[in-house]
Amino acid sequence: RSVPTGTITWTVDSPDALRNGRSPSVEVGSLSWWLTTSCHSKDDKEYLSLFLTTQKSLSPIWGITVCAQFAIANALNPDKPRKGELIGREYCTGSTSWGWTTFMKWDDLTNVAKGFSGADGKIKIEVKFSMTDF
Repeated sequence: RSVPTGTITWTVDSPDALRNGRSPSVEVGSLSWWLTTSCHSKDDKEYLSLFLTTQKSLSPIWGITVCAQFAIANALNPDKPRKGELIGREYCTGSTSWGWTTFMKWDDLTNVAKGFSGADGKIKIEVKFSMTDF
């Protein structure tokens, strides 16, 4: 049996779209998947929160294990995106979202000199994921 895999590529027009954002969804392994984002405050600093989210199953007992690689493109240094990885995270009835509340500092995301927000203000986020147990 083949392992279901998916990719979500999401480009937003400005960082403000990530303050409380949701990407378009993709269908993988008979489930809908999307990215959710927000601006999270911690210790007087703001951070981009980034999560891979799926729908709740209609079954009261279900679970899948997912591995995912996240990247935020860097327009100035294409070979140096901001990366994060989730290995073997269990998605189940009580937990349909995994990620980071502090994926990266909001100032780094919005500072054009850092390259994550292009000169046009656009930001590109990509996640590649696979279900290892479904």
